[in-house]
Amino acid sequence: MDDEAGVDYEEMPHDKPGIILQARMTSSRFPNKNLCKVKGKPVIDWVIEACLETKYDIVIAIPDTKTNDALEVYLELKWTGINRHRLLMIYRGHEEDVLNRYMNANLYVSFDPIIRVCSDAIYLNPADIDLALNLWYSRKYYTRINAVEVFSMDEMEYAHKNCHNIAVREDVLGTWGACTVDYPSDIDRFNFDSDDPTIRGRLNERNSKRKSS
Repeated sequence: MDDEAGVDYEEMPHDKPGIILQARMTSSRFPNKNLCKVKGKPVIDWVIEACLETKYDIVIAIPDTKTNDALEVYLELKWTGINRHRLLMIYRGHEEDVLNRYMNANLYVSFDPIIRVCSDAIYLNPADIDLALNLWYSRKYYTRINAVEVFSMDEMEYAHKNCHNIAVREDVLGTWGACTVDYPSDIDRFNFDSDDPTIRGRLNERNSKRKSS
């Protein structure tokens, strides 16, 4: 669980928010789901498109195991060439120690705060990213809104140094006092991932809204 380089997080300002999107091919419930097609496109494409609707730079963090080679090849061919100004890099790190993967991926880009998104959050609402980030700035501690989590490098480093349970580290900061926020009732939100049986209907609704706008 060692860092790849020494960084003094306390001396860094919280003025460079960015998205770290975690993905892998070895889901126990739905193997290879990131490249499985839903409504004609791979699961991960839906999430990347939603992230690109925001103004934040993106790093995709995937495991360094052979099983994930195909995912890296796909991402390089489909996304990094035309979106290099926004999709900064594909980082490969520890498969099960996701907190370690986040720490080391962030050494290359120094996002602070970090916006965590999972690649199966297939109905990610880009507006939730701004809402979660704005709330984090107002209180300066771990924030979660639906499929979006926001935390500082300080918070991530603290968890990295003090948490040694690999099952907890797989959830990055999610089990370290996660706080679910109450939302205004007039804002439409969905919190589905690709394992949800209603996902096709929701995607039809999303496509209809985009076509009519």
